[in-house]
Amino acid sequence: MTKENKTKLKALRIKNSHIEKIIDFLDVYMNNTEARLRNNFVKVLGKQLIFLGEERIKLLEEYAEKDKEGKPKKSNDGKSYDIIPENLEKVKVELTTLYDDFLIIDILPSNEEEIKVATKAILQSTKTFDIADGAIYSAICETFEEIK
Repeated sequence: MTKENKTKLKALRIKNSHIEKIIDFLDVYMNNTEARLRNNFVKVLGKQLIFLGEERIKLLEEYAEKDKEGKPKKSNDGKSYDIIPENLEKVKVELTTLYDDFLIIDILPSNEEEIKVATKAILQSTKTFDIADGAIYSAICETFEEIK
């Protein structure tokens, strides 16, 4: 194995709970090349958001009350599931675990420019934030600074 093959692989570790905010923070005007690279990066994040949504629904269905046919019951408005009271803490723990986990994106020659463009846009953002978004923005900046 040559020295080049032994180099440590870099990776971007994004907390699942930050993905939606990162997409929001990347919603800025860019030139055509950068916009295309940014959009490719956002597609990766979007796929993770879809996965998280599916996992969330599976967890809620698993811990929901069941009807006569064994299907999860929904609330009267049809927008949420009726969770069995003794399962509320389990659902909370599992959802917290899911969203505290990380999406790990290996930085490869094929996606390096996309990540550079996203990193630059995040770190040089001119958006203004309230206190909650400011704290999230700060944590996201730390994530992207780790790969520099």
